[in-house]
Amino acid sequence: MKINTKVHLLHYLVLLIIMFAGLFSFIYFPLNYSIRMVLVGLLSLAYFLWGIIHHKLENSLYPEVIAEYLIICVLGTSLVAALLYYL
Repeated sequence: MKINTKVHLLHYLVLLIIMFAGLFSFIYFPLNYSIRMVLVGLLSLAYFLWGIIHHKLENSLYPEVIAEYLIICVLGTSLVAALLYYL
């Protein structure tokens, strides 16, 4: 394996751990809407920060990338919040 591939695998392993931590937190708090909303916000923030750090380490961090991650986080958080509220 190339060094760059190993670094990418490590970066995405960290992202996978973050996402599984969020999933298990949702399972642990099945009926508490307030805690789930905090978890959604924290998971969104963690994803945003992971993306910024990942692109900074890859020397590919541009304002467009930051805006893209921010938009995805806001849309994802809004969608999950709406689903949690109405379901």
